[in-house]
Amino acid sequence: MDLDRAQPPKTYVLSPFGMVLIATYAVLFAVLHSLARTWGITIYSLWYPIAGVRFAFLWRYGAKFAWPFALAELLVQAFWGRLDKPPMEALVFGLSVVLPPLGYGLGIRLVRAARKEKPEKETALSMAIAMAVAPAVAASFSLPWAFLDQRASLIAHVVDRLAAILTFLIGDVLGVLLLAPPLLWALALRSAKSRHAPKRLTTPRVFEGAAAVVLAFLVSWVAYSAELGVRLEPFVLATVWIGLRLGPWAAWSVAASTALYVLFGLPAATPTADRVELHLLAACIAVAGYLAGGYSDAEIRHAAEITQRDRLLFQAERLKTLRAMSVAIIHEISQPLSTLAVEAKHLREASQAGSIGDEDLKFTAQLIERKSSGLAELVRTLRRFGARTTEPATLVALSEVASEAVTVVQSEAKALKVRLEVEGASREQIVGNALELQQALVNLLRNAMSASPGASVMVRLGSTPARAFFAVENTPTATAADGMGVGLIIARTIVEASGGELRRSDIGPRVIYRADFPIKAFEHG
Repeated sequence: MDLDRAQPPKTYVLSPFGMVLIATYAVLFAVLHSLARTWGITIYSLWYPIAGVRFAFLWRYGAKFAWPFALAELLVQAFWGRLDKPPMEALVFGLSVVLPPLGYGLGIRLVRAARKEKPEKETALSMAIAMAVAPAVAASFSLPWAFLDQRASLIAHVVDRLAAILTFLIGDVLGVLLLAPPLLWALALRSAKSRHAPKRLTTPRVFEGAAAVVLAFLVSWVAYSAELGVRLEPFVLATVWIGLRLGPWAAWSVAASTALYVLFGLPAATPTADRVELHLLAACIAVAGYLAGGYSDAEIRHAAEITQRDRLLFQAERLKTLRAMSVAIIHEISQPLSTLAVEAKHLREASQAGSIGDEDLKFTAQLIERKSSGLAELVRTLRRFGARTTEPATLVALSEVASEAVTVVQSEAKALKVRLEVEGASREQIVGNALELQQALVNLLRNAMSASPGASVMVRLGSTPARAFFAVENTPTATAADGMGVGLIIARTIVEASGGELRRSDIGPRVIYRADFPIKAFEHG
């Protein structure tokens, strides 16, 4: 229920739209305030629907409308003749009318100040908190009215007055939580900037939520059959569970169904104390469910933002590495380019002089082709490595990485008469990008093969309780012919980006490059 994500338009109180909004609120107040008398207890009602309209308008269009709404309510009450009292009573009654809307405005401002969220990034959790805080602030503002009222037949002592405030709070909370969400949703439909909450209504979760409701109903039915009365406590847990799993809309649906039963389904002979208790439970169900749903939505959004931030940081690290590699790349690329220029000049001069033989022409062409292909492969590798977007990390088996890498370089090994051997196995998985890890191992193998023509190159796999590794071992017999020395730099960067470490060790004539990676569980973002 991503109602609060739609940024409200800039609406001024004295603008034409603001005046229409205030007039609309006054009409709705007149209708819904009269309707609330059906659930009247003492001087307040156990359901006060205009509170939902008040909250929705103030949340959507700003707390600055609190004082015009308070004035509109006072004018409606004056039109009904309820201010025709002695001056002191009229003053007290007037305060009882204007203070609650001002309390709503203050409550919304307090929550927004505490949450410190930009309007376009406010989460459902912020709105859920405000739905509980605003009625509480309004109820505290009504304390003076409750204690100054002189109708002793209705409020005989302090306990009764506090009970009246509790009635006020219950009625407002139910009014806000039942009417504000759908009203805000309807208002958000008018905004082109409105965005939807994370989609979690998968079939298994829907069945899970339905099972929670059925179980709560069965427990309540057993309690009722045992003559324990109407028990709504099981629906508290069910609604919270549904809010956490399916979000605030699903939680609101269950809470609204429960509240509608309490509001319209109770027998007329239900004692007042039982009515108050059931309405209080309905309000608690709504608050708990909506807070759970808002928390769930906020958790999902924050996890997505963290994942996105991690990807941006990873990309920044890649770009930083590329900058660090630039000097080495320029050095490595200048040598083959110089060779190409010299050979091309020689070929041109010899062709013009008519002194080049077939063998010399063939050798020069092969050299130019080999150098050009090496440069092209270098550019492609760097382009892939420096790409703006990358594949997300997954669970990777090093044995599969080694198998794919050996397959890739098999033809090159045959051309160099190198025997490729794979020893050991690693059943453990690490977190990384399979294609990049494969590229790292391919680079190490190419370096080893070019330095060991006609010899053997070993790929060794293994693991310890905390780490998994692959290693490339060879006995150098020559220097790499092509001189493209960035392969090792790229391999090291890929290994370190996966949380690993690449080290070289020399044991006698053998050279070993070993990449160690931590073994850890993969967490989905």
